[in-house]
Amino acid sequence: MDSATKLPLVDAIAAYFSRTEETLANPYPIFHRLRAEAPVFRVRPGDPTGYYVLTRYADCAFVAGDPRFLSNRAKFASRQTQRDLLPEPDRTYAKSVVRSTASWILNIDAPDHTRLRGLANKAFTARTITLMRERIQSLVDDLLDVVEPSGHLDVIADLAYPLPMIVIAELLGVPVEDRDRIRQWSHDLALTFDGLRDPGIVFRAFETFDAYLSGIIATRRVQPDNDLLSQFIVAEEQGDRLTREEMIAMCVLLLVAGHETTTNLIGNGVLALLRHSEQ
Repeated sequence: MDSATKLPLVDAIAAYFSRTEETLANPYPIFHRLRAEAPVFRVRPGDPTGYYVLTRYADCAFVAGDPRFLSNRAKFASRQTQRDLLPEPDRTYAKSVVRSTASWILNIDAPDHTRLRGLANKAFTARTITLMRERIQSLVDDLLDVVEPSGHLDVIADLAYPLPMIVIAELLGVPVEDRDRIRQWSHDLALTFDGLRDPGIVFRAFETFDAYLSGIIATRRVQPDNDLLSQFIVAEEQGDRLTREEMIAMCVLLLVAGHETTTNLIGNGVLALLRHSEQ
C-alpha cells in the first residue's frame, strides 16, 4: 500500500504538492483519494497565492466550458501575486515567462482567441494534415526498422520520445543538426507546468528559443519554405496576420504541448493495450 493512502487527507495533499520523489514516481494513489474525498479543495487557504483545485472530470469539463471561469485578467492577476513573492532573480525570470505564456492561444479568451485560432487553422489545412499523416507513418516505420533486427523495442526511447520531436522539428523547419537543441529547450520549457520550480532554467529556454525562432522567421520572410512558419507568415484572414510575437508563441506552445505530451500518450497507450490485449 502506498504511504499516501495512510496519511490524513490534508497531509496527503501537502505531500503531493511538495513534489516528493515518492509522489512524483507514483501520484495515482493520491489522485484516487482526491477524487473520492476532495473533489474541490483550496491549496494554501488564506494565502494570496492560493488557488482551487478540481479533481473530477465532470467538474473540470463544466468549468472549462463556462465563460465565468475564463477571465485572462483574473489569471494574470493571480500570477502577478505569485511572481511578486519570489526572490530575485527568480522574480524577474518569472515575469518574463508569464509575459511569454500570456500570448499562448490556450491562455487567451475571445475575441483574440478566435482570431488566432482562425489564423492557425489556415496553416493546418486538410491537405497539410493528410501530408503529415503520411510523413508520420513513414517516420514510425523508419524508427521501427532501426530496432527490428535486435528483436527488442524500448517503446519510450526508441519510438515515443524521438517521434514527436522529429515531427515538430520538421513542422517548424528546424534543420536536422539542431534537433538536439530543440529537444533540450522542450524539456526546459515543460518546467513551466511544474510551478516554475526553477524560473531561471525556463526563462533561459524561452529567451534562447525566441532568438532561434526569430532567425528562422526572418529567413522565411524572404525565402518561404514548405513548413509551418512559412504558412503562418502567409496565413491571412480578413486582412489580419500573425505578429512575430504571436508566431513565436504558437511555436513555443506547439513544442511544449506537442512533445512530452505525445511521448506520454504513446507510452500510456501502448501500456494500456498490453494490459488489455483483447483490444
